[in-house]
Amino acid sequence: SASRVMGYSPRDLEGRQFTDFVHPDDLPGLLKSYENTLAGSLEPHEFRVFDRDGSIRHVRTSSRLMMMDGKPVGLTGLLSDITERKLNEERMKASLREKETLLREIHHRVKNNLQVVSSFLHLQSREVTDPATLELFRNSEGRIRSMAIIHEQLYRSERLSLIDFCRYIEGLVRYLHGIYQSRDVRITPT
Repeated sequence: SASRVMGYSPRDLEGRQFTDFVHPDDLPGLLKSYENTLAGSLEPHEFRVFDRDGSIRHVRTSSRLMMMDGKPVGLTGLLSDITERKLNEERMKASLREKETLLREIHHRVKNNLQVVSSFLHLQSREVTDPATLELFRNSEGRIRSMAIIHEQLYRSERLSLIDFCRYIEGLVRYLHGIYQSRDVRITPT
């Protein structure tokens, strides 16, 4: 199995320790795994090995203690090449990081654009003297601000799939309370 995975002929492997082929950073974990196997535990372990041309392969091994007359006489195990799976995992993680970065940038830009529109409406409302028109401006500004709050929550969120809805509602209520507290509408946050 090791010969097939790493590209060596069985003759190339004769007289050499398997640990000669293990990536030095992974050797302590592999040795600990073998100690656990000797203690009777059967646990798969993933590590890196160097193949014949010097490139790194990701492998997974499961070892079992071989017993004869109640005494351990060796180890037997399976070795599987999981390089393609590991490379796919890394590609998926990189792709996910790129998408999260892109989503954060989009949310940030949308939030900023909503803030610009909200500020523009606020500035324009200062020149309005008709109470009905002024109310329309303020309502539009409030709607845009409520959308900006949710985008801000998305931007600050650790995971884009989850938004702390409670924090969003609290922020929205505080904002609405600030806008409407001096008007006829009474909002009492609890």
